[in-house]
Amino acid sequence: IVSQKPFNYTLRAQYIEALIANGQYKDAIVNLNEVYRNLNATQIQRPDFELLYLELYSATNNNMEFERMLNQFNVKDSDPSKLDAMNSLKLVDILITMDRLDLAKPYFQKIISDGSTIFKASKNIIEAKLFLLDNDEQNAFICIEKAIHLYPYHKDLTNTLSLFKDNQPRVKKLKQLIK
Repeated sequence: IVSQKPFNYTLRAQYIEALIANGQYKDAIVNLNEVYRNLNATQIQRPDFELLYLELYSATNNNMEFERMLNQFNVKDSDPSKLDAMNSLKLVDILITMDRLDLAKPYFQKIISDGSTIFKASKNIIEAKLFLLDNDEQNAFICIEKAIHLYPYHKDLTNTLSLFKDNQPRVKKLKQLIK
């Protein structure tokens, strides 16, 4: 479908996200470069594709390209309204993964909720990760609990729960809730 509709950018973004999620990074970069070239030629601004570059470079641990794209994306002075709310959270998660807490924390504070349940759950998960990085397991646990009650099927819950010490009975109880 993507090859039949090369200018359907929403479909292309979904395809690239699927390639990244499945570890097909070479195919993802080929597709992303093609789309980005078209966007630049038509002077269409789509920061979500720059975010895909950041996600791809993060997934492949390509620090040099990640920093180059991060500078181009201008996160330090950026306004979260440049991206939709979910993509803003995705950016913060990528920054956490790349150990750029200096950018992740202030950006996270600026994100405005879109009001959806999935957003609220995602925001709680990101906040839990930030608390864990500050060695504040108590507040991290509270955030994870909120996320589970909001949306127990969230794809990041299992991974985030694995960041806690497993021997805690309350963590075991939460893991049971999402199975």
